Amino acid sequence: METAKLVCDSVITEAEYNHLYYKSRVLLMTLVLFDVEAGIPPTLNNENKKNKFIGYSDFKIQLTDVIKCGGEEIVLEDLKIKLEIFIDENTPNYTISIYQQPNTSYRLYVNTQNIIHEVIDELRNEKSLELYGIPILENTNLEQIKMIEELFPESILEAENKDVLIYM
Repeated sequence: METAKLVCDSVITEAEYNHLYYKSRVLLMTLVLFDVEAGIPPTLNNENKKNKFIGYSDFKIQLTDVIKCGGEEIVLEDLKIKLEIFIDENTPNYTISIYQQPNTSYRLYVNTQNIIHEVIDELRNEKSLELYGIPILENTNLEQIKMIEELFPESILEAENKDVLIYM
């Protein structure tokens, strides 16, 4: 303990250490020297996410340079039709998994996400009109909105791509 104090006193004095400038320098040096952030994995509790959807029907979408669903290439309009049928048949116990490859264009990814949200919004709106006679966006009853959102949840999973390595 004495040697540590001597080393500390030889670098900066106790009065200097109490100054905010030196405290921040010591903190920054500690973070740089010990590389604190390197040990934090990019995804935490990944096992809990997988177990949450056991027993749910899964709709798999693979994105490369084209959209693949069920092993066959499809266009966005066909994806919309297939999603409507799938969600309507499996509501509320469904998930939509998106498998994205590194060469997927941003435009295709965004268009696919937009189609998924559009289909869910349309189905919510139809159910609101059927049950309450008004579109969901015009409905002010929070209990009714919550019930419809539970019927058609946005259960979208972006599945891991085992081929892609993420470096921090």
